[in-house]
Amino acid sequence: PAVSPQLSASAAAMVASLRRSSLSQLSPIAWCVFAGSAVAAIGALLPWEQATMPFGVKLTAGPADSAGGVIMLWLLLAAVVWIAWPVRVEQLPKKRLIGLTVVLALLSFFMIAKWAGLGDAQSASSDDVLGEVLQVDIGPGLGLFLYSAGMIAIWVGVVRSWLGSGSQAVAAS
Repeated sequence: PAVSPQLSASAAAMVASLRRSSLSQLSPIAWCVFAGSAVAAIGALLPWEQATMPFGVKLTAGPADSAGGVIMLWLLLAAVVWIAWPVRVEQLPKKRLIGLTVVLALLSFFMIAKWAGLGDAQSASSDDVLGEVLQVDIGPGLGLFLYSAGMIAIWVGVVRSWLGSGSQAVAAS
């Protein structure tokens, strides 16, 4: 069967569009935001804290242990990706940057609260009255490290976007 000229023109346009949005052509800001979101999403699945109880018993806990914990984090991370989606090809508008900053601040709150809670739990467990025999060692889990690394990467992208939008406004005036 013969291919119509209109169909081949639209196929060529689709191929050109795919080449423009290729992963190799993503800006460093887009890499920070999207890769950071992926790393944080994986970290949300893994344990955020681990405790070693007497006699070598190990316990872990994370967002997956609470009803809807992972879903909430994933929805907020999906919002980050959706808000930042235009950064693939252009500088983010101010409204999107503001929205991205607000959602990222909320996501970062969970990370900061967990690190603070772990610090409090560690200091409370070191004040154990019963001594070394019944001491509980509490520490961060792999998930918290990954989630934190993802948050840092996203923040790097957002700060670079803010700095880029400032230089863009100066160049326009």
